[in-house]
Amino acid sequence: MSKKYLLQTTILITIIVFVVITCFNISNAKMENFKKVDFNNVQVIADILNVRVGPGIQYSIVSKAFQGDILRVYAEINGWYLIQTLDNYFGLIRNDFVKRYNGKIPAEKTTNPKNSDTLEKQEQQLFLLINQQRKNAGNKPLRLDENLRKVARLKAQDMVVNNYFSHTSPKYGSPFDMLLKNKIKYKTAGENIAGSADVNKTLKAWMKTDSHKKNILNKNYNYTGIGVADSKEYGLIIVEEFIGR
Repeated sequence: MSKKYLLQTTILITIIVFVVITCFNISNAKMENFKKVDFNNVQVIADILNVRVGPGIQYSIVSKAFQGDILRVYAEINGWYLIQTLDNYFGLIRNDFVKRYNGKIPAEKTTNPKNSDTLEKQEQQLFLLINQQRKNAGNKPLRLDENLRKVARLKAQDMVVNNYFSHTSPKYGSPFDMLLKNKIKYKTAGENIAGSADVNKTLKAWMKTDSHKKNILNKNYNYTGIGVADSKEYGLIIVEEFIGR
């Protein structure tokens, strides 16, 4: 291993540790307390593993990892590993709930558990179905907004990772909070959520519920963003954001 490579690796770890300490306000963790590990990856052996913002159970949970997940390890502090999760969060996990992993990382473990192209097709299909309903009602079609789609995907993934089903995220707050935090301007806004194995069934269920149907057919909305995430419990978690400008 070259000296140049070792230097680059050391610099990368130092930067990541600094960002984690700074952004997560780990008041009791100093830079010198972190030590380099002599391996790259670990595999989760617990059913569900909490990823926290600091090295202790008193720190809040930023994400979760599941049995079999392979995580990138950067450093260790007091029996906790500084890692990067599959959903690209940095945090700390207890080292007794993982084992060192030296094998080849499966391709499906580096991204969403389902093929991202498949999930995107589900989003596109629901978008077309929604606009067909608006057309049938004599309303103008909604237009896709990329920033709204990012928010919808973030919310869908958050619901899966943090295991809740609600319009209010314990991490991001209300849909309106999420729009404001992502600097999305609007005059009126709404959100539909669903847990289902199929977007066709989702639409049928939404159209039978007054509040969901009202969002779909609302003439004041002209933009939408749809996010779909793989869910062990429901099959899919589906989120649609609506705004009017």
